[in-house]
Amino acid sequence: MSKINDGGQAFPTHPILYSSADAYQAQGMSLRDRIAIEALGGMLAHSTRYRPRNPLDNWHKAISDEAYEIADHMLRARDGGSDAQR
Repeated sequence: MSKINDGGQAFPTHPILYSSADAYQAQGMSLRDRIAIEALGGMLAHSTRYRPRNPLDNWHKAISDEAYEIADHMLRARDGGSDAQR
């Protein structure tokens, strides 16, 4: 399984401000997480219109999974990649 492109840090920190031990903890959320959060906000704003692709899916899991799918597609587009591959 290939590693998911997380887009790097959503809010980069200046490495001089942190010791090497603290730098990893200070990185915060990835760009992928940030995009998924924004997509989820839009989907929830219109929750009466949102329907999971599979009606048997748990609604919360389905909407979360689809928010990350949107983030993955946006990161591929950002890198100039083809959207044909899922």
